[in-house]
Amino acid sequence: LLRPFPSLLHVINYTLVCPINTKTLPDGTPCRQRAGVACHAAGCMSWPGVARAFVQRRMTALDAFDRVVANSEWVAQRLRAEGIRVDEAIPNGVPTRPARPRLGATPVVGFAGRLVPKKGVDVLLRAIALLRERVPEARLIVAGDGPERIGLERLAAELGIRDAVDFLGHLAQERAERALGAAWVQAVPSRWEEPFGLVAAEAMMRGTAVVASERGGLAEQVVPGETGCLVAAGDARALASALERVVRDRDLAERMGASARVRALAELTIDRHVDRLVSAYAECRTGAGR
Repeated sequence: LLRPFPSLLHVINYTLVCPINTKTLPDGTPCRQRAGVACHAAGCMSWPGVARAFVQRRMTALDAFDRVVANSEWVAQRLRAEGIRVDEAIPNGVPTRPARPRLGATPVVGFAGRLVPKKGVDVLLRAIALLRERVPEARLIVAGDGPERIGLERLAAELGIRDAVDFLGHLAQERAERALGAAWVQAVPSRWEEPFGLVAAEAMMRGTAVVASERGGLAEQVVPGETGCLVAAGDARALASALERVVRDRDLAERMGASARVRALAELTIDRHVDRLVSAYAECRTGAGR
């Protein structure tokens, strides 16, 4: 039905190449296999699920689209590796907001997101325990909720840091902005390859330094040493060391945060995102995407 009309497909995840949309194996490591029999062999899907995914994949007529756009170069590369044509990557945009207040005296690490295993909050808690051995006054605020919350609160208690961690639960956007505005640095310790990593872009727009896993779209947002740090996913010691570098030096946290905001205002606004999409649609209309 689309073929007579100029059409664009905007891809924001791994659905086209992974039936469970994570491109991650049950043990948490990245999947490098093509979707199909490997999905069953790895324990990700039953045989009926594999068959259903195969039919759905065959029904997705990508040749009907004049242009295929991914939300990060990482996603584009992942799709291309499995034979999916991707014409360009256009980063997501986030709302332009006022910069956060000047940092307070207490070093605070922030986290925002769903409390699920792939977000790596357990790794962050272990990193905070290590960090507090060297920076005892450091605190963590966790904005978000999910099925892992009770277990994470228990882990914080077992690590002896429960009194230094504020689990705030799910917050509306404005309340989350106010709470996270106190953070010297925002941690994004995802185990999986985030297709983009919206919370990192939001932190940068806020003017907050970011320490993130070096996997996925996060690696395209954070400029190491300038707007934050990148660390190996799942490595609590590396995460603790990167966080320590920022929370030991409030001036460094302010400089990194300011650089992050400059980058966000230049590259990660909704207006910039829309302008890029409009240009991509214009190329569809002229037939340049074919």
